[in-house]
Amino acid sequence: MSAIDGVGTGVFATGSAVFFTAYAGLSPAQVGAGLTVAGLLGLAASTPAGMLGDRVGYRRVLLWLNVVRALGFAAFVTVDSFVAFLVVVSTIAFAECAEPPNRRAYLSLVSTKQERVKANAYNRTVWNIGFALGSCCAGLILAIDTRQAYAALAIGNALSYAVAAVLLTRLPAGGAGDGGAAAPRTGGAAAPAREPGRRPRALRDLPFMAVAFSASGLYLHIQLLNIGLPLWLVTRTSAPSWSLAVLMLLNTAMVVALQVLASRGTETAAGSARLSRRAGWVLLGGCVLWGCSGGLPPALTVALLLAGMALVTLGEIFCSAAGWGLSYALAPERAQGEYLGAWSFAVQLLQALGPALFAALLLGGGLAGWVAIGLLFAIVGWTTAPLTRWAEGRVGRTSRPLSGLAAPAAEGG
Repeated sequence: MSAIDGVGTGVFATGSAVFFTAYAGLSPAQVGAGLTVAGLLGLAASTPAGMLGDRVGYRRVLLWLNVVRALGFAAFVTVDSFVAFLVVVSTIAFAECAEPPNRRAYLSLVSTKQERVKANAYNRTVWNIGFALGSCCAGLILAIDTRQAYAALAIGNALSYAVAAVLLTRLPAGGAGDGGAAAPRTGGAAAPAREPGRRPRALRDLPFMAVAFSASGLYLHIQLLNIGLPLWLVTRTSAPSWSLAVLMLLNTAMVVALQVLASRGTETAAGSARLSRRAGWVLLGGCVLWGCSGGLPPALTVALLLAGMALVTLGEIFCSAAGWGLSYALAPERAQGEYLGAWSFAVQLLQALGPALFAALLLGGGLAGWVAIGLLFAIVGWTTAPLTRWAEGRVGRTSRPLSGLAAPAAEGG
């Protein structure tokens, strides 16, 4: 399911700029404004969606979110005005923001506690493989250069979500509220009971949210890759523009090869916090190398950019594994959806601030701006460990290896 999702996302993401401008007739300013508004509105979905999953079952929520996304991307082919675009993209943004906590809670439910971080790592790996394949397909579609071909970008992504919804019906149910009674594996614990009527508390859990925002600061590397590096490469270096594709290929290849290996040591909150600190230092090194690439001959520039990408990607891999481990270890078993939703809220909020921050620091500060961003990563990674100890103390948890099973439920019927 993750692989098919990745293919569809790769198809649309690669050609989305062309689709919105050439097919829908929107201006770049309208596209940017619509995506920003939709992203901010989507922030409100994470925690409530996680709470809904806690009550009715994560698989059931995921199924309907895939249906909504399938209908939303199919509706893109009817968009012919900014208002219509804003309505459709906001609907999709709600579904996109609601999906991560339910997907991660579902993975926790159908995995052993010792294996749930690795389960996320495997899913991210196959998603990246699918995304790379989808990007290649998008290149072929864009080469056709017709209106019908552009429509295929959105329809292809819609079909991927429809297929994902069908596949979800073949997977184990996510608890008693999800179409089946809880049926633990041998030696496992039953799925956590729901707490209907309980007031939301994750966003008011100060130690947990402190760790969430600290760890989420490292996720700003995503905006560094999507916004900061392309702007820097094009405006401040002598590297050819095609080298950006080579850098992204290196990033994808490293994630596919190393993400599962990087999940080792995240069985405890303390181990995850150490990995988060390591991610901060590695990201600092990558930022310094990229900052040194300005004003140099093309060959040396490309070499520094490649070395920096290797370090930044390693930091990305460490950051992802650490975030999965910390959020699972510190989230109460009876409210995983809600707490993982609150964690996603922290990540998404900081992501919204990243583009403006990086554009100002990098284009205005040069090497000093890169060093400042790198130091931010290092400081954030370092603070995660003491904040994690505070959160563990407040919830009465320890850093012993996790044990037991978060059991899958049997399919209804």
